[in-house]
Amino acid sequence: MPQQEPVRDLVDFFDHWQSERNRIVRLIEKPVITPNEKKTLELMLFVLDRVGPDDLKSEPN
Repeated sequence: MPQQEPVRDLVDFFDHWQSERNRIVRLIEKPVITPNEKKTLELMLFVLDRVGPDDLKSEPN
């Protein structure tokens, strides 16, 4: 498996969200995580699926 590049910032994470999301879904499906870990990952998906490009725009000062 290739080494994952570090995430530079929130925009970089958003740009790669689909592959990161797939990685999280695969983790959820593994039987080695606890029910609490599974719930945490599911909640993380729930929240991050609702972030869009408008949420990443800088607000003027």
